[in-house]
Amino acid sequence: MSSLFERLCEMLDDEVERQENVLAVCQAQSEAMKSNDLEFLEAKTVALVVLIQEAAQATRERSAVFEAIAAEQRLTREGLAFGDVIAAAPELLRGRLAESHRRLRAVLKETRPVAMSNASSLRHALRAVRASLAVVTPEAPSGSAYDATGMRQPAKPGLVNMLNQRG
Repeated sequence: MSSLFERLCEMLDDEVERQENVLAVCQAQSEAMKSNDLEFLEAKTVALVVLIQEAAQATRERSAVFEAIAAEQRLTREGLAFGDVIAAAPELLRGRLAESHRRLRAVLKETRPVAMSNASSLRHALRAVRASLAVVTPEAPSGSAYDATGMRQPAKPGLVNMLNQRG
């Protein structure tokens, strides 16, 4: 019994550390965007993807341990909360589980606004880039330079393509 709870403690400690790393990477991404350092932003984005993939895998593994504890302790799985698992833990591990759970919730709460701000900044930058590209390379009216008969469609009045197909 205790070994499942010990394993859950280890897994939660690992997850807290991983999520602290996610927070640090998100904060670094913010700084990279503010300083227009695209190489650093790309490197941090790659690191974030790796952390997210690891977190997804760890979540599946933690769920299996969580389910095993629930079955072993004969806890009702429907509506099962982490507090129920903590209450069922051996007394020596309850405090550790509760502290890990508290730390995990705190780091996730701190990460959420940073990630949301980054997403908003990236969406804004993408809109600006698309608007700039639309000025220098306007789209043809039908999405094609040719109509159904194979004739070249006239450009929109007042718009001049600044780049041809070769750049």
